[in-house]
Amino acid sequence: MSRKTKGTLPSGSVRYQLYIGTGPDGKRQYVSFTAPTKTEAKQLADNWKADHPKKASSAQNKTFTEAARIFIHNRSKTLSPRTYGEYLRTVAWIEAQYPAFARSRMSAITSETVQELVNDMTAKAKQRSDGSALDKPVSAKTIVNRFGLIQSILRSQGVTLRGIKLPQKEKKELNIPENETVTRLLETIKGTELEIPVLLAAWGPMRRGEICALTLDDVDLAARTVSVTKAMVRDADGEWVIKLPKSAAGTRTITYPQYVIDLIRAKGYIYKGDPDTLTKRFVRTLSRHGFDHFRFHDLRHFAASFQIALGIPPEYVMERGGWHSPGTMQRYVHALDKQRREMADKANDAFAQLL
Repeated sequence: MSRKTKGTLPSGSVRYQLYIGTGPDGKRQYVSFTAPTKTEAKQLADNWKADHPKKASSAQNKTFTEAARIFIHNRSKTLSPRTYGEYLRTVAWIEAQYPAFARSRMSAITSETVQELVNDMTAKAKQRSDGSALDKPVSAKTIVNRFGLIQSILRSQGVTLRGIKLPQKEKKELNIPENETVTRLLETIKGTELEIPVLLAAWGPMRRGEICALTLDDVDLAARTVSVTKAMVRDADGEWVIKLPKSAAGTRTITYPQYVIDLIRAKGYIYKGDPDTLTKRFVRTLSRHGFDHFRFHDLRHFAASFQIALGIPPEYVMERGGWHSPGTMQRYVHALDKQRREMADKANDAFAQLL
């Protein structure tokens, strides 16, 4: 590798260019570094060289897309169908939205290049949230997840990123249905196809994919237990398949009230359908009967908060629900603390009116 300096830019900064060889078209390729002084620009170049150990020219000439396909293919046997599909869709999205980056050679990708990509994704996400006519809204979480895949792909090719600043993930309030809402819902769906799935989620708490994958073989009628050992998820082609849970914590055995077990025994099955069908049926029921909208998944939030409110240790609730992160349980504890404060304020206001 040889070096050349382009001199001072109109802004007063210095651009330092590092020659990295010729591309497939025979043209000379450089990586540019800009800093207030030549010494600082040269230091950026030296850091980049340290992070990009010399490789065979074929490896250096891989485009991001080529490296991405190799990365995903090498992990296709170990990734869940959902994650595998998400990786493929993310790479396709990058190819469509950022074709220049997708065609970039490994030898030309720097931390600055990736930071510019993240900045643009963040700016577009803000435009969407402001009501522009762009595509579907992109959350900070989505951007962080996409960056995580990009970083892993680059790392597999020996490219190390430094100091990337990411957008902060939004802290969303948990949507926890009220006890009265769940009680009314259970009365509304009594005897319908939704009754058993809702009970499994609200008492379990079970996920919709876990519920749809259940068979009678997973139910021990005598012990009143339901064993969660698999889930229904979409594969890379968008087809529903039965797979193992994403984490070891997802495999668990849940004890249910006799009422739930008797319903399953009488019906002879749990639910016939896929998760999307379950969601659509659930949403239609809420709308038809005048409920405020909430997700089927929010029944898991209800189950966790209800049990914690009863004084059941969070560790047990976490195990019962198949959560692997204690931080998730802390969110339910915080939600319960908020409810307690609201009830205390309500009581204090009532007492104040007596004074």
